[in-house]
Amino acid sequence: FFNFVAGLSFGVCIYLFIRRRILLANLTLALICFSGLATVAGVFNQGPIAGLIYQTSISIRQGYWSAATSMLATHPFFGVGMDNFLNWYRRSRTLETTIKNPSIVSDSAHNVLLDIGAGSGFVSLIAYLGLICLVIRAIIKVVRRSNSVDINFIALTSAWIAYQVQSLISINQIALATWGWVLSGVLVGYEVRTGREFKSQESSKIHLPTNLDDGNHADKGTLIKVVITLLIAVLPFVSSVRFLSTLKTGDPVAIQNSAYLFPHDYSRFIYVATVLRDNKFEKEALEVIKDAAEEFPDTFEVWNLYSSLPNASAVEIALAKAEMKRLDPFNPEFK
Repeated sequence: FFNFVAGLSFGVCIYLFIRRRILLANLTLALICFSGLATVAGVFNQGPIAGLIYQTSISIRQGYWSAATSMLATHPFFGVGMDNFLNWYRRSRTLETTIKNPSIVSDSAHNVLLDIGAGSGFVSLIAYLGLICLVIRAIIKVVRRSNSVDINFIALTSAWIAYQVQSLISINQIALATWGWVLSGVLVGYEVRTGREFKSQESSKIHLPTNLDDGNHADKGTLIKVVITLLIAVLPFVSSVRFLSTLKTGDPVAIQNSAYLFPHDYSRFIYVATVLRDNKFEKEALEVIKDAAEEFPDTFEVWNLYSSLPNASAVEIALAKAEMKRLDPFNPEFK
């Protein structure tokens, strides 16, 4: 509801600016800014609407945000690696967060900006902020030169604003992220297109491109990029399909080998080792988890499973628990 209200409010504000109701538009914008500040204060359990906003889920998110900030501070240039938040969360959370919620972990900062910053550093974060500024610039340019209200533009802008608000407290969920990128591109494209029409109306001339082959070259370049992207994306997809097919066979040897499908995925190693252990193939399970620990030494879940295997030696269990302590240093369960 907060996201809906945010998008609707900005939509009303844009409508007023286009209709040149400047005083009313400025008052609306001021109200939006005040409400935004009150909402931010409420997220931190401060201000007049804290009771409506601050909940257990918000307090847990603050632990994620704090950990992401720590990751960004300690790895400012390249981050800890995309989609690597979970492997670093336990090491980056504060003592207070660990004591309060020792068993609650996350693979996301629940804030798209912090996710990008923690995953790939300030360079990527600045680039993403630059894209947001590009969209804001496009919206402002359209509003300034509009002589009539286009409800499609207002709807697109309102939806984009709602997404941006959502992205401050939520994960980069695929469906939502897709809308965020698509809306950004549409708004920039809308500004470019209407800008050309505006200039054409001013000059009363239609300017055709001087080099008509440029579009063909651009199309070929785009096609090559799409093909390369699909080739990269198809590898994990094929591995997942093969992995599922192997599991259905029930063949323990094939299932064990499926853990090593390329590209390697620590979650696949963990799943295979767990299945083998549960079906009394403990020797094979230990082999798989040993290889996983060697390839993914910074994955807490790998060492956790390693320490629980019944046929692991006392030395191996001690090593696994030491690694768990290294990866979750403030957790009082590991001494």
